[in-house]
Amino acid sequence: MNAEPCVLAIEAQTKRDPDKATNWAYYVAYLRATYDLPVLLVAVCRDRPTAD
Repeated sequence: MNAEPCVLAIEAQTKRDPDKATNWAYYVAYLRATYDLPVLLVAVCRDRPTAD
């Protein structure tokens, strides 16, 4: 199996933040432009309310 190269961005999310979606869009666009590779963003949350 051949995996395609990509940028993996992992962010720990410790509390709800309504502005985070805008920040994530910026992170992904910046990484895509910088590395010219697809970007996978994974947000790791410590509880269900934060994940929701």
